[in-house]
Amino acid sequence: MSPKAFFSRSQDNVKIVDSALHLSAKHLINAFTCSYDTGSGQITQNYEYSSGYIRTNDKIRYGYIEILCNIPENLGLNPCFWMHGNSGFKKDEIDIFEKELGVNNNTHLLQNVYGGGGTNDIQRDLIIKIDFDSSFCGPQKIFAVEWLPEEIHFYINGVVTASVKYTPNNNEVDHWNFFTCTDFRYAEPMEIMLSLAVNDSIANDSIPNQGFEILYIKSFKLVDGGDTNHWPNYFSMNDPYLFKVNKTLRLGGEGKSAVIPPQINYTAWAKDSIILLKGFVADSTFFSARVIHGESELYLNQANEE
Repeated sequence: MSPKAFFSRSQDNVKIVDSALHLSAKHLINAFTCSYDTGSGQITQNYEYSSGYIRTNDKIRYGYIEILCNIPENLGLNPCFWMHGNSGFKKDEIDIFEKELGVNNNTHLLQNVYGGGGTNDIQRDLIIKIDFDSSFCGPQKIFAVEWLPEEIHFYINGVVTASVKYTPNNNEVDHWNFFTCTDFRYAEPMEIMLSLAVNDSIANDSIPNQGFEILYIKSFKLVDGGDTNHWPNYFSMNDPYLFKVNKTLRLGGEGKSAVIPPQINYTAWAKDSIILLKGFVADSTFFSARVIHGESELYLNQANEE
């Protein structure tokens, strides 16, 4: 939603500058009239600005999604990096980060999960506010989500900011805790989206042309490694089986090494077991290990599809 602008993919609002993607807002000489259906009725609105919006053609269902970006200081601009899936009868959404509308500061943002029938379902939606001691704008930041069949983890600069888990118990759920009644095992495949909303503060800001700069976006799917029992001689980011869900995985051991490079965010996957042996080193890294049991056919992409 953008109170003061309509979303546009024109070159006025979406372009590449110095190898980076830029979304920007543009003040219009003549207001643009737009009509749309809210689900509860038709609305017609005049917009004074156009603003950037872009999405992927392909969809992703489970995996790790990351962005490196610069967030504008402009209080009138609200960038968002999000995912949305809509099958017509079921809507899911994950906001990897959202600069909140209606807030006159740059010291907190949102990381949200919406499931089932859209927003404002207190048993399925989860609104997570992240507070900062000072402005989160300025220096480049990495925002990411690890979207798993049983839980969702949000990150800022490699640090986990929230972990969201499924529960069938309605009494454990409200908008502000870390449980949801959305069963992630049956999540909709989602498009990855970038948008730059414009709010009422834009008229009071001296830098309305400041935009949302994206240096890169990375996405990694969960891929089925079949019945492979993988035990590499050494750890390599070029080893494709280290990024698949194999039957078993061993790292390290006699005559082998598994030294994960510093500052690497790596998650090891397997269906039956993960064994870490002598020679395994994960200093100054973001390492986790996850074993998937049961209904892997619900969420693993076949290896021959990659």
